[in-house]
Amino acid sequence: MSTVAGRLTVMKKLAALAALFLVASVPSTLSYVTATGDGVTLAFPFTFQVTTSSSHVQVLVNEVVQTSGYSTLLNGDQGSAPGGTVTFTVAPANGAAIRIQRLVPVTQETVLPTYGAYRAKDVEKGLDRLAYQTQQLQRRFDVDQD
Repeated sequence: MSTVAGRLTVMKKLAALAALFLVASVPSTLSYVTATGDGVTLAFPFTFQVTTSSSHVQVLVNEVVQTSGYSTLLNGDQGSAPGGTVTFTVAPANGAAIRIQRLVPVTQETVLPTYGAYRAKDVEKGLDRLAYQTQQLQRRFDVDQD
C-alpha cells in the first residue's frame, strides 16, 4: 500500500467517524403536546420528532386512546421540521382534553453486520430510537409523580 493510498484510507475512516456526529439527532425532550377541543377545530399540529411511521403517534381524547376517527400527516423532513398534524374526522367536543404523543415500540430494530462496514445513518437511527424510548419512560415517570 502506497503512502498516498494509506492516507486516503485514513481520511475515509475519519470522514466516516465525523459523519456520526453530523447526522440528525433528537435535539428536544418534547415527546407530546396537549390541546383543548372547541367543538370546531379538526386539525391539531405537533412539533415533536417522530420516526418515519405515523403509527408511532398516539392520540388520546379525555385520556382515552383513539384507534380511529383521525389521520396523521408527518412533516417530510423530521430532522429540520419535526412534527406534523393530527386531523380528526369530527371535531373533539368543547373542553375535551387532547393529547398527542410519540409512542414507539420498545424494541431494537437496528442490525449491524459483524466485522463489516456499517452506515452512520443506521447507528444514528438506532440511537434516536433509544432516545425516543427513554423519553417515553421519562414521560411515564413524570405522570406517576403528579
